[in-house]
This record gives sequence, C-alpha cells and structure tokens, in this order.
Amino acid sequence: MNLIRFALRKPIAIIMVIFAIAYFSWPVIKKIKVDIFPEIESPAMYIAMPYGGLSPAYMDGFMANEFQKVLLFVNGVKELDFKSVQGLSLMKLTFYPGTDMSQASAEISMQVSRAMGFLPSGAVPPMVVRFDGSSLPVGQLVFDSDQHTVTELQTMAVTKVRPMFVNIPGITAPAPFGGNMRSLVVNIDPQKMKAHGLSPEEVTLAVTKNSMPSPAGNVRIGDKNLMAPINSISNGVEEFLQTPIKSLNGRTILIGDVATVMDAADQTVGYAIINGKRSVYLPIIKKPDASTLDAVDNLKKALPMLESLLPEGVKITYAFDQSVYISRSLSNLIFEGALGALVTGLMVFLFLLDPRGALIVILTIPIAIITAVITLHMFGQSINIMTLSGLALSIGILVDEATVTIENIHQHMELGKKKARAILDALLEISAPKLLILLSILAVLTPAFMMEGIPRDMFMPLSMAVAFAMIASFISSQTFVPIMANWIMKTKKHHAGKYKRSFVDKVGVKYVYRLRYYFAKSKLISILYVVVALFLVFGAVNILGTDIMPKSEGGDFQVRLRMPDGTRLERTEETVKAMTKSLVAELPENSLKISSSFVGMHPSANPINPIFLFTSSTGEAVMQFSLDKKNLGMKTDEFKEFVRSHVKEKYPEARINFEPIELMEKIIGQGSMTPVEVKVSSAQLKNAEAFAEKIKNELATYPFLKDVQIAEPLHYPTIDIKIDRRRLAEFGLTVQEVSRNLAATTSSTRFTDKNLWVDPKSGLVFQVQVQVPENMIQTLQDLRSIPVKAGSSTPLLEDIATITANEVPAQVNRRGPNRYVSIIADVHEKDLGAANKAVNESLERVGEAPRGTRIWKEGTLTLLEDTLSGLLSGLSIAIVVIFFMMSAYYQSVRVSLVILSVVPAVIAGSSIMIWISGSTLNLQSYMGIIMSIGVSVSNAVLLINQAEWYRKKLNLSASRSALLAAKSRFRPILMTALAMLAGMTPMALGMGDGGEQVAPLGQAVIGGLISSTFTILLIIPLIFSLIMNKASYGSPSLDPDDSNSKFYLEK
Repeated sequence: MNLIRFALRKPIAIIMVIFAIAYFSWPVIKKIKVDIFPEIESPAMYIAMPYGGLSPAYMDGFMANEFQKVLLFVNGVKELDFKSVQGLSLMKLTFYPGTDMSQASAEISMQVSRAMGFLPSGAVPPMVVRFDGSSLPVGQLVFDSDQHTVTELQTMAVTKVRPMFVNIPGITAPAPFGGNMRSLVVNIDPQKMKAHGLSPEEVTLAVTKNSMPSPAGNVRIGDKNLMAPINSISNGVEEFLQTPIKSLNGRTILIGDVATVMDAADQTVGYAIINGKRSVYLPIIKKPDASTLDAVDNLKKALPMLESLLPEGVKITYAFDQSVYISRSLSNLIFEGALGALVTGLMVFLFLLDPRGALIVILTIPIAIITAVITLHMFGQSINIMTLSGLALSIGILVDEATVTIENIHQHMELGKKKARAILDALLEISAPKLLILLSILAVLTPAFMMEGIPRDMFMPLSMAVAFAMIASFISSQTFVPIMANWIMKTKKHHAGKYKRSFVDKVGVKYVYRLRYYFAKSKLISILYVVVALFLVFGAVNILGTDIMPKSEGGDFQVRLRMPDGTRLERTEETVKAMTKSLVAELPENSLKISSSFVGMHPSANPINPIFLFTSSTGEAVMQFSLDKKNLGMKTDEFKEFVRSHVKEKYPEARINFEPIELMEKIIGQGSMTPVEVKVSSAQLKNAEAFAEKIKNELATYPFLKDVQIAEPLHYPTIDIKIDRRRLAEFGLTVQEVSRNLAATTSSTRFTDKNLWVDPKSGLVFQVQVQVPENMIQTLQDLRSIPVKAGSSTPLLEDIATITANEVPAQVNRRGPNRYVSIIADVHEKDLGAANKAVNESLERVGEAPRGTRIWKEGTLTLLEDTLSGLLSGLSIAIVVIFFMMSAYYQSVRVSLVILSVVPAVIAGSSIMIWISGSTLNLQSYMGIIMSIGVSVSNAVLLINQAEWYRKKLNLSASRSALLAAKSRFRPILMTALAMLAGMTPMALGMGDGGEQVAPLGQAVIGGLISSTFTILLIIPLIFSLIMNKASYGSPSLDPDDSNSKFYLEK
C-alpha cells in the first residue's frame, strides 16, 4: 500500500505528525466538555398558567381546554399533556426530535397570546419554559440560619442570590423551594369587623384606594426642575394601620380598629425540611449546553461570594451534588481503561516474548485514543460515560491492528528475511485483511444511524469513539508501527536446525493435530454447532431479562409520600419528620449524609417550580435521602423494601412510591414517576377511575410489582358553597360581591386584588393582602357566620347559600379530549421486560375497555419497547452490512457465509456471560454484543483470508487450505482474543462508583470473544472445508481482458 511505503520513506514526517497530535491534544482535552451522559435530544416546552385559587376542575376547563385548542397549531408537537391543580395548569409540549425549537418557541408565544383572549378576566400571561433532557437538577443550594425566619431566607434567596446566577456560567435555578413570598398581611378580626358592620370587601377597597402607585410630577421653581413624588403608597405597618375604611356617626373607622398589619408572608402551602429543620433551598439546574462538572465547579467557586452578600449567621451549602458521582464514575472508567491497556500490553509481551514489540503495541494505544478525543471534540461530542466506554472498549480492539502487524513481522523474520524486508513484506501481506477488519468493526456501528430517540443519542457517541479510535489505530499500524519496528525491534535469528519451541508453539502443534482429526467429522460437527448455537441463542434471549440501562446502585433516593386526601400541611410535615427520624434510627450508624423533603404545594407566585417537583395537595411530600452505601450495607432494591416494610408497619395510612433521582433515571423516565406507568382516559373521570381500579388490582397480583396505586388524589374533601341566586337578589347582592368577601376569608385578596407595597429600606416591591387569619375559621359555623354585604352585618353566608361536604379530584389531567388517571408501580428485583409483560397480561385480563375509554403505557415501558425493536433491527442491519461487504470483497457468497457463521456463537456466548453475571439485555450489553460481533468477524477474516489465499493461489483443497490457515493464524487469533479479554476484564468487573453502568458492556464482549475464539479455531475451518469443498477456483470475472476470468481471450 502506498501509505506503508510513504511512511517508510518519510519516517520523520510521520513522527512529526504524531508529535503534533500530542502537542495540540492538551488544549482540546482542557476545553472538551465533560458530563455523565451525552446530550439527549428530548425537546419539550412547559407552559405554567397560574390563576389564583381556582379549583382543579375549573383550571382544566378554563385553562387547559382553551390552550389545547390553540397549541394544536404549533408545528412539530408530538404530544400535549395537561395537569391541573388548585391555582395552576401545567402544560407539557413534547416535540419530535429535530424540531426547530426556536421556531417552536415563537409559535407557542403567538398561540399563547391568542389563548389569552379566551381566558377569564384577571388571568396573567403564563410562563413559557424551554426544557431539554439535559436541563435537570444537579444539586441543591441550601440556606440555613438560626437567626432568620424561613420567609427572610426566601427573600434573601430571591433578591440577593438568585440574580447573581447570571454571572455563574452554566447554571440557572427556579424560585426557591420551601419559603413563601414576603407580603404585607392585613389580618381581619371577624368579631371586630361584625361589630363595626363591615365586610372584608370594604377593608380591601380601603387598602386599594389608600395605597397605590402614583406618578411623580414635576414642579419648575426658578432655575430648578424638581420632581414631586407623593407618598401614595403607605410607608409601612404603622401607616397601614392608620388607613381609613369609612366614617360612621362622625367617627372614622381605621384598619387598625378591625385588623392587625404584619410584615410577614403569603399563606403557607408548602415547606422544605433539610435534616429535620425547616429551611429554603434552590434547585440548581444545569443549562443544556453546559458541562455538569464545569457548572458545579463554577458554583462552588462562587459560594464565598454569594455568602458575602448575606447577613451574618446565614450559611449556604451545596447538597445532593451530582458532579461527585460523575467525576468518580469517569475517573473510575479512565482507570479501568488505563489498567486494560497495561494488561493488554502484558498479554502481547507474554505471547511474543518481545518487550520492544509489546512497547510498540502499547504506544499505539495513546496515539489512537488522543486522536479519537480530538476528533470527538471536532464533531461536538463531550467526554461522558458513553464516549469513555467506547474508548475503553476500543483499547481492546485497536491493539488488534498493531498486534497482528507485530506478530506477522515476527513470522516473516522467522523465515530468515532481513528486518527491513520482513517488515515491508509482513505489512503488505496483511494490509488488505487489516482494512477488511477495520471495515468489519465500522460495519457493526452502522445501527447507530438507524436508531431513533434516546437509544440513538446513547449509542452514537460510543460508536463515534470506537470508529475514530479504530481508524486512527489502522493508520498508525500502517505508518507508526513499521517505522518503530525498523528503529527498535531486534532482528530475529533464523534457526536452520532445531530450536526450542515456546509454550504457545507447543499448544499450536497439538491444536493442528487435533483439528486434522476433526476434519473427518466436519459435517456432523458443523450441523451440531449450528443447532446448539441457535438453541442457545433462542434460549438465552428468552431467559435474559430486558432493561433500557443497567440498574444503578447509587446512594441517593427519592420517595413520594401520600397521606389521606385532605390531610393538613402541618400533619403531613409531622409525618415526614417522624418517618425520617424513625427510618434513620433503624439504619446503621452514619448511613445518612443528608435528608431533604418538600411538603405540600408550591406557592402560586412560583408557577415554574412544579416543572422540577410536581405536587398536587398539602397531603403530599417528596423526601430525598443521600446515603453512604458502604455504611448502609444494602443494595438498592433491598433498601427500598426495608423502607416499604417500615412505612407499612409504622404509618399504615400513608402510601409511598420511589421516584428517579439520578440524572440517567430521570432522562430515561421522560417525566414518569415510576418505571411502570399506565394511563386510563375517559370523558368522565369516574369511569376512568373505575377501570383504572381494575387494572391496579390485576397489577397488584404480581409480587415483583410494588407500590401499585393510582397516583392522583381523586377524593379530596371539599366544602361546597352553593349560592342561591334568588335569595341573593332579594338582598341586592351579586355573586361577585359574595365571592370577593369569601376570598378574603378562605384564602386572601392576593387572588382578587393587586395591592402592592414598596419596602422603603430595600426598594423592593411586595404584595399587600387582606385575609381572615387561618386560625379564625375553626368550624363550619364560623364560615356560615361571615357577613357578605358591604356596610351591613347581615346577611350572613348561611342566609344566601347552603354548605355541604363533598369530594372532588385535587388533580385533573388531560390528554386530548379526555381526562385521565395514572396507575403507577415500582419493580422489585426483576427486569423492566418482566414488568412490561405483567402489564400486558393485566391489560388482557381486564378485558376490553368501555367505549370512549383509552388505555396506554407511558415512560420507560414504551421506551423499552422502542429500544428493543431498534436494537433488534440494528443487530440485523450490522450482520447484513458485513455480509454485503464480505461478499463484495471476496466475490463469493460462500466465503461471507463461512465468516458470518461465527455470529451465532458470539450472541450465545455474550448472552450466557450476561446471564451468569446477573445482568440483563440492555443498551450497554447490546453494544457489547455488537462490538464482539465486529471483533469476532475480524478474527474470522484473519483465518478465512489466509485459507482462501492457499486455496486459490496454491490450488489446495478446501480442507488442506483451512488446516494450513489455522496453523499460521493460531497464534495471532489467540493473542488478539486474549489481549482484548485482558483489556475488558477491569470494565467487566464493574468496580467503583458507576461501575455497574458499564460492566455489562465488558461482560458481553468477554462472553462473545470466548465463544467466538473457540468457534473460529475449532469450527470455522470445518465449515470452510464443507462449504468451499466444491467451490470454483477461478474468478467470477466476466471481463474477457482479465487474465483471471474464464472468458479471458489471449490476444
């Protein structure tokens, strides 16, 4: 090949290129983005529509339904999903991959503007947020102080810390969790209000008229132009107390006569509890284009600066740090790769007993890896667990090229050739097979281009890493290896007489002797091999469980607690604290690093927060635990079962389920709360619930499905206030007047009136709200006794309305024309494929759904089905591509069939090793199978190429050719296989943090290589002799000018 001769003639030029690669790699390595996973294209946008206090059913009807009508016009929308709770509708728009999100954002803004025209008066424009698979929380910034209240901490987080995130690259954050918006609260005393003949509405009007922003005019006096601001907004608590409500019998009634005014906070609907203490935290969100490690590092460096902005006694700590797991996983993978490279080099040395040759092989590894990293950076890829897996995997494969070259040089030296001639002849002899080996490896990577969604996003970076490393390895084996061989390898002396055989040579002699014996039974052995291999393949496929990714054994857990519908916030908080305390008491000492809980709902002032942590009522809480797995001494499933039994025993009224907390689980879950999620929709929510109960009962019969429940609170207790409009007219009242008075009693005027106050110290604007203190309404009679007419103590609420107890859904979901409910479940000590099968069986047993009822699976179950079908088609594409390529190169279908006959052995071997290791068929193990097919085909090419050369060039019989090829290729095949096995062993053992995520990849490669090596050395020669026995020796060429063609005509 010209490349080989060019390298040998201009060695300094090649060495300079290698030095240049090494020199320019350092800036690239420093600059390349580092993350746990590649960028996942999961384009979505959220629309958060608040409307203070409106019931879930009204939010669904007024908001979700109206938005659905216009959002259908947005291009590229794959799915529309709506969740409505009290005061908020959260809309999720999922887009097809490849959608132009800039255009989609513009279209959404336009359609949202259209929808605003159909909404009730007082509706504010919604918040529209772009959300990608990579926009996930990477930690929590926790605020702690013994001297400041939660409201003060919330205000500090909002006004002092969060605005500074603009200057910290790579991170952003929603509003803080746990606190409430600071507000000037006017607390009405119902008894005093009645005594003065007032209604809540009159107090509200007094606040509105006497504290409002007014423009500052200008007064020109002499040479001066002076501003003339008016103190139209009350200056503080004292001024608000002096605000007049009305004059009665010559006496002015002030707000201070019927109410107290406090600089406090909005009504509490949720708490954050950190280590058993009420606190405030900011969820830190990584921007989609940022590196997690860099983003978190930037934040940690900025912590002293952020803390300096706060008063003395306020501490900021960074908890649930995802970057620690990432850095440990990546460094562990790098260590495994480096260890694999050393073990590979050692294996080559043991075979060749040539330290200089082994050194050359080892030197090709960094050249290929560094070149691959530079190329990955040029293609916009990051260093992540998938690209590192690809590079670690390629270490074992890429030494094939250099090892085969060095071994062939040794063979030619043993023939008595001079070093320079032996090197050139050796390289020219195997240059074509080496190219074919490279193309075989690249061929198995083609499925990456056929996949879609998350499987493609995960497989493509690994494929690119392997491809770039293999191409670099091929080029270096054709250029760098012959140069270094000439410079440092010693000339091997030719032994004319007897010489001492090495151990490998002795094994080789016995191998050839045994193989010669097998040729007599080639037909029987070949048929037996095909039957056994296919049986093992089909058997293993049925026995093996299926997952999307290997199960993680991280130390972070997230548990959602559901108390009985309607439970007060304070009771839920007590349960969370007690549960955390009792759980920790039963765990081994120092197991818990930190606990964080969010109890209740998010304030309506922060509509974006439910995107990151959705809750539907005050009886709900989300608890997060960061545990030390070494001290804990339990595996993930074991710990989950421990928590379940603990809760069942001590808190029987509570329901729990575990939710994804690690980045990969969240990405794969696509927003689902649990691995198993089934939705049932119907025009009537009661019908959907009834059918969902049937499915739930069926799923509960499977012992490996845990926490089976309907996720939504569908029986939330309410007090229905039904106004009699005729009675209303008799008192000269309207529904608007009554509802405004009730708003101040049951919530506050923050939902009905926009009254603002400017803090004179900070210049910040806060709300003023009028309300009856929550503790004033203790009984239904207190509610019935509320005056509803301005300026009169009568009528009371009970005079114009009936009050009855009822139940309504606290969360209303909508998909298309119907509302739906969700059945959720977790999987215990089983694979996702078994769970999917259980769901399908349950759906069959419940029978056909009533007309108008729709059932579908969501989240990881649908992704599993899509992934498995994608992987199966990808595997078949890889095999077909190799078949086409081999047939084209050898001009023979028979030869390509002989080479591909190793594939069943690879799949069977990989599957058995995966089963023995207790793993499942997932993305990682599938990639291992694909790669071992590529390597095994490469080794088969080494053997068959030589056999075909003997058969055609020397006109030997097929069996004789196969025997000679097996003899000459025994050492290189065994050496490359063992070298790769040694290189993959550290990865397959899965040691250290995150090791379980990549272990199946190494396990599949090892299993496939072991079985394929035996097959190539013992079975493939027999199959070759059988299939090629009657094959033509001539060329299939049809060209009459081709001397190899049977149509050749001498001129």
